[in-house]
Amino acid sequence: MGNVCPSLALLMGRKLPSTVDSDPLLEISPVPDREGAKLVAEPELAKAAGAGAVTVRQPGGALRAPSTMYASFVRDMVPDLAGQVAIVTGANAGIGFWAARALAAKGATVVLACRDLSKAAAAKAEIERALRDEAGLQAHVEVSHLDLASFASVRAFAVDFRARHDRLDMLLNNAGIMGVARSLTVDGWDVQLQTNHLSHFLLTRELFDMLARAPGGGRAVHHSSMAHKAGTPRINCEALNEGAMDGMCGLAGRLPGAAPFVRYAQSKLANVLFAFELDRRLIAAGLQGKVKSVCAHPGVADTHLFDAPTRTGSIPSFFRCFAPHMQSAEDGALPLLLAATHGDVKSGGFYGPQHEFRGHPVRCKSGGHAQDARMARELWVLSELATGCRFLPGDVHAPVPAGHPAGVAHENAPPAADVQRG
Repeated sequence: MGNVCPSLALLMGRKLPSTVDSDPLLEISPVPDREGAKLVAEPELAKAAGAGAVTVRQPGGALRAPSTMYASFVRDMVPDLAGQVAIVTGANAGIGFWAARALAAKGATVVLACRDLSKAAAAKAEIERALRDEAGLQAHVEVSHLDLASFASVRAFAVDFRARHDRLDMLLNNAGIMGVARSLTVDGWDVQLQTNHLSHFLLTRELFDMLARAPGGGRAVHHSSMAHKAGTPRINCEALNEGAMDGMCGLAGRLPGAAPFVRYAQSKLANVLFAFELDRRLIAAGLQGKVKSVCAHPGVADTHLFDAPTRTGSIPSFFRCFAPHMQSAEDGALPLLLAATHGDVKSGGFYGPQHEFRGHPVRCKSGGHAQDARMARELWVLSELATGCRFLPGDVHAPVPAGHPAGVAHENAPPAADVQRG
């Protein structure tokens, strides 16, 4: 990795010498400070459950109240999207499904980018049925294969999308996995880090020029999590599990079964760092009016992400404590929809529920190391090295320099003095 910061190299899932001090577990603040005006008229959206809301389960099978905001938010806050084209990764279920349904309801052509084509086809059919039967609308929904655990699949998806579409207005980097057992992808990276961050970095790069040409400007929306606040650049090397980030935050040694969630937190921190660094590079390249880079988090929403921890028995009591605070997947999709469609959204902004776990979508503050610009620059360079591409706004399809993926010095890397730290 050359002069790349060891902490960031570990975030990418590579072994390093065990000479770095550990860091105590970072506490997660339940309610961060807020910034900016609220973008949602709270009284109007909090009155009653909207039409078409469904009752959903909590982990363990308990039922809770239906969505109270989704239908009215889509009706009143999402603008007309006729003629626009959107990609939603991981759209066959959960938040991605409800985001895709809302975009289609407002007239966008929506591409469901999913690994499991049968599940994606079922989601497409359900969106079409629901919009036809409930609103008399004809949805424009497509299905396309995308396996985020494979860089080759990401590139193939981009080629196929270009062949079928001449515009891209919104790229919703939504898909993610959480709490899965440690494994490496076919490309040799930690499966959570590649699925949640690296492949979305590559996908954004591959389609960036289309976003930049979108009438009215394109948007790259990166879906993170409150867990990003637990991500840290310091490590406990003694707790490493074959170099797969199992020692981050000092958490693995404190809580049995926590290692998969430590890796998850690191991947979610990477989402925020990527979103903010892309915004900085857009400004530097004079492209801030062409593309907005925005980040969102869903609070605590009842989605399939909880299936893996529940199924494997990984610290289930940790998730049971969230049950009373969960909102439905529909309502969890609102920050993502706000970030993707609202006219007042700012590039470089971070959006989530008003009350952290749940509530109306508002602009909020990121936490932890999300504002570490140096860490973001290092992550950018490492992401380029991992994916074997250059991602420079205005020059996104320039040839990759010979030997670049092997870790040679990159013209966009910060000076060595800036990255030799631990």
